[in-house]
This record gives sequence, structure tokens and C-alpha cells, in this order.
Amino acid sequence: MSNTTIDPVATPAAYQAMLLSLLGDDDPAIVQTATAQALTATATPTIAPATQTAIVQTATAQARTATATPTVNAATQTAIVQTATVQALTATATPTANAATQTAIVQTATIQALTATATRTPTPTTATPTPTAATPTPVPEEQTFHASLTLTGLTSGVVANGRIEAGSCSTLTNCLEMSVTGSFTVGGTITGLPTGLVPTLAIPVVTPPGTAVNVVTLSCQPSHPTGGSLCLTGVSTPGTQPQPGGLIVVTGNAPGGPTPTPATPGVLPTPTGGGIPPVVPLGVNVPASSGQPGVPCTLLVGTGCPVTGGVTGNTNKISSMVYRLTATGPATAAVGGIPAAFIPTTARVESAACGPVSAALQVTCSGTTAGDALLGATVTVRFPLVGGGTADVTGVVQGPGPLPLLPPPPPPILPPLPPAPPPFLSPPLPAAVPSEVPVIPEADSVLLLTVSLGVVALLRGLRRRGPPG
Repeated sequence: MSNTTIDPVATPAAYQAMLLSLLGDDDPAIVQTATAQALTATATPTIAPATQTAIVQTATAQARTATATPTVNAATQTAIVQTATVQALTATATPTANAATQTAIVQTATIQALTATATRTPTPTTATPTPTAATPTPVPEEQTFHASLTLTGLTSGVVANGRIEAGSCSTLTNCLEMSVTGSFTVGGTITGLPTGLVPTLAIPVVTPPGTAVNVVTLSCQPSHPTGGSLCLTGVSTPGTQPQPGGLIVVTGNAPGGPTPTPATPGVLPTPTGGGIPPVVPLGVNVPASSGQPGVPCTLLVGTGCPVTGGVTGNTNKISSMVYRLTATGPATAAVGGIPAAFIPTTARVESAACGPVSAALQVTCSGTTAGDALLGATVTVRFPLVGGGTADVTGVVQGPGPLPLLPPPPPPILPPLPPAPPPFLSPPLPAAVPSEVPVIPEADSVLLLTVSLGVVALLRGLRRRGPPG
């Protein structure tokens, strides 16, 4: 690059030609505006006018060329040129630098300024949290149980009872339906009751399922003059459900009678005249297993095992076993109370509620077991007593037991073999007989043998004498 400085006053034509050569393809109007702004901002008296003009010309041309990026607007371009010119004039304000060095400095400073200002500052972004959907709580599957009630015909005390079974009621009256969804509700109608009687339900329950059995008591509405009572109630304790196979006992008193005493779950109440009858809890103080461990009283379907002793009855083998037992309680047994039966089986000691104790202190227990009754097991029927507490009556399971091992069957009897065929006899070959030896025929008598020997002796004698003469 030439170090010659052209004086715009002395040689205006040459100065104009130099500017046009520096502009190249740029618009002179834009360059003129940028040059005026740069000269105004960089009016430093320590730099000669000729040096200022050369620096501004070079910086302006380079700035216009470098900022021809379409993403930078006109205002930004002007600011970039102003900043580059100020940096260049300040950096070259050293008297020892010649024109070529000043021009190089301006070029470098301008490029660095343009490059530095072309970088955009990133805008920080704030992460938007993604909402997490709440996991819905599963709704427990509804289970339905029912108890078909049998009326006792009594006007007070135990007026009805029925066993809990799976499924819905098949009749509209004298049936209680229980719907289980965590806890359970009870609904139904009881008919045939004295007017004004308030039925009380004693329902065996398990909490949670599979644990010890307790008893809850619920009340129905007073009986209507038509003899019907509406039961619409329930148990709110979570995880509680009716005990399948358990016996619901319905009690009540005619108007004017004593007020029933509520029962405490799992505890035998002490009855007061006409109160709620005591119910023996099934999961409390269960007798130990007895009999021959793992040995069922019978293995043949359709056969039975009698029970003898204080408890009598029979167990019959089906896929599992059905039983029907009877027992007589002690003199202090609570009439109307609900005993419990305990039967040792191949599964466990199974328990179930019996029917109410009759006035004759007798009770009947019937139902189905999961396993088979053990041979020689002790069956227990536990009676509730009038003064509280219980008394056990027992019997022993008899039975054929497992079938004895049969001896192996005898080997099959084979039919007699046919007689052997006679041996094959080949005909005898004729033997050559010497001419001098007579052939003696076979004889069956001594006489023939004697005659033959005589003839032989005669022939020998004649041979010894020789011919006559």
C-alpha cells in the first residue's frame, strides 16, 4: 500500500478518485454519512488532519465491507463503524507510528470490533416443569354375599338366622345382601315379625380377610304393622367383610320387653333376660389338631366317617367333606346361643358356627370342610354358657381310614398244553441173515421157544455125524 497522502484541497480530483477507488461497489451516500459521524466522534487535536482523513477512509471502507451481513440493520452498522473508528484513532495516536502502521492497526481494530459485535448474547431459557399426572387409586372390586334367613317362629330372642354365602339374594324378603368394597353394606327385608320389634343382626366378620373371626352387631328399623322390618345399614371399618359360611343371628324383643345389650366384637356377652344371645368366636382359643397327622378318615368318595362320643354325627367324603353333627350342652348352656364346631382336617383345624342352642340344650352343626377329617381326630363343639364363658363337648372321628394295600394278584392260569405228537418211527431195515443160521420167528409162548431150541440142537447133531456111508 502506498504511503503517499493526497491533499483534498490541493488536488481535489485525485482525492475524489482515491475515495471512489476505496468505495468499490458501496453507495457513496451511505459512506459519506458514516464518514461524517466518524469524524465528529474522533476529533482528537493531537492527530493531523491528513492522518485523520486516511484513517477514516480506510476504517469506513472496511467497516462497510465487513458489515454487509443481512442480519445487521442500518443502526447497528453505524454503531459498529463509530466504535471501530474511535478504537482505531485512539490506538494510533502514537507519533512514532507511520501511515502504513496506522492503516494496519485500523484494519485490525475494525475487523476485531465487527467480529466481536456480531456475536449475539444467548437468551437464558427457563425450563418449564412438566406436570406429572397423579396416579389414580384403584377402586376395590365389589364382592357380594347374602344370607337367606329362616324364621324360628319366636316373638323374642332369636327370631331368625341364616348362613353367609357368596352371591346375591334370590328373593326379596327374608334375605340380607352384603356388598363389600373395602367395608360393606347390609340391606334386606325381614318379614313375619311382631309389630314394633327392632331386629338386631349379629354378623361374623373377618378383619382383614383370613384373620380371626369377630362379631359385629347392627340394628334394623322397627317392624311395620304388616310384619316387615327394613334393614339398611353397614360396617364402616376398612378391610372388614362377612365371614363366608358364618351364621347371622337375628334377635329382638317385643315392645315393652327388656332392652337388648349390645355385643362387643369377639367377646362373649353375658346375656340378660331376652338380650342378644352369646356367640362363640371362631378364631379364639382354637383346639390343637388331633388324630393321625395327614391320615384322612376315608379316601373313597361317597363313604362316610362316623363321629362318636359327646358329639355324634357323620362326615361324608365328596371332593372335600360335608358334615352334620349334633351335641348336647351342659345345664348352664345359653339357650339361643351360637356354639362353634372345630374339626381337625388334612388342611387345618377348621371352625364354623353352629345353629342356636335349643331349649333342650341341643345343637346341630352342619357345613363343608376344605380338607378331610383326620382319622381318630377329636371334634369339639364349644357351647356358650349363661354366666359367660364356654364349655366344650367332644367326639372322635372313626372311619375305615386309608384302604390297606392289597396283595399282588396271582399269576394267570395258563390253559393245559395239548399232548405231544408221537415220535416219528422209521420202518426197520431188513437185516441180512446168514444161510447157516435159522431165523427164529418171534414167539409169545414158552412152548414155541422150546421147540425152536430142540430143532437147533438136532441140526447140530446131524452135522457132527457127517453124511452116512
